[in-house]
Amino acid sequence: WSRSHWTKYGYNPGCLHVDPEKSRAAYHDAVWYSLPGGCPSRDLYSTTAKCLRDEPGGHCDAPNGTSTCTWHAQFAGEVFLDELAGITDHATFCTSGNYEFDLETDAGIGNNFWNDKLSAADCNNRMKRVYELFEERYPSMPHALNRHPCDADVS
Repeated sequence: WSRSHWTKYGYNPGCLHVDPEKSRAAYHDAVWYSLPGGCPSRDLYSTTAKCLRDEPGGHCDAPNGTSTCTWHAQFAGEVFLDELAGITDHATFCTSGNYEFDLETDAGIGNNFWNDKLSAADCNNRMKRVYELFEERYPSMPHALNRHPCDADVS
């Protein structure tokens, strides 16, 4: 988006349904969310204090619908990719010549977790593992939250 978009509409969250047929991986019912933080017109490395003042983003403690208070997120837990893929020492894994995923072969070297990225069944199994690990680490948290509906219609 451009700065004129943020000025006209505010720092509104966005979403987009990911079409598994056009995607680089076959995750069913995937949605990308965009939560505009400070200075959304620039990448992370070119953010300046002036830009942060001019483009404050929409994050706030209690969203009220004003242009600069449109969304709130809080930490609910995390699952690390290495843990998910079963890699216990990333440095040793890499220096041993292993790769989590090789685009040319659609497979890992020394690891098979990400193999067959266009397989819906394998993608579903990977997501199932994310939910399992999250539930193991945070048993008092719901393993999935109700998702806000995404009504974006992009063809």
